[in-house]
Amino acid sequence: MTEDAYAALAALNDSDRLTIVVTNQPVVARGLCSLAGLDEIHRKLETELGGRGVYLDDLFFCPHHPDAGFPGEDPLYKVPCACRKPGTALIEEAAGRYHIDLSASWFIGDTTVDVQTGRNAGTRTILLRTGEAGRDAKHAVAADHVVDDLKAAVKIVLDERT
Repeated sequence: MTEDAYAALAALNDSDRLTIVVTNQPVVARGLCSLAGLDEIHRKLETELGGRGVYLDDLFFCPHHPDAGFPGEDPLYKVPCACRKPGTALIEEAAGRYHIDLSASWFIGDTTVDVQTGRNAGTRTILLRTGEAGRDAKHAVAADHVVDDLKAAVKIVLDERT
């Protein structure tokens, strides 16, 4: 992560906003990583963030992948599901757990899948020009905002309250 990304997370942590990650992790279904291995990765992320004085309020992940044909894949996770983005089951779970008003929330990501997920969940959306920068082109959907990085996205989220 960049220094600006850490600063953006710190700004969110200092606000009344929750910072929740929703992520697809098809490596589990493809047999490239176990759930225990993924948990270890998530703990390492938490440690790295904590070492910089920032945190995530929660992290939700989907281990599924609907397409078969990968060597070593785990058939238990090779299923269609509602939790895989652009499905909204994980967002709905987070909203229920934390009493989140999705219409007052933002979904930030770097793919059109992220933008479609936010739309499906009824949130506002921000597409980042970092990472995939929308080049996945899996969905013909426009974000509410397109910005250079997480710092710019967080500025939009926090400025709406002032």
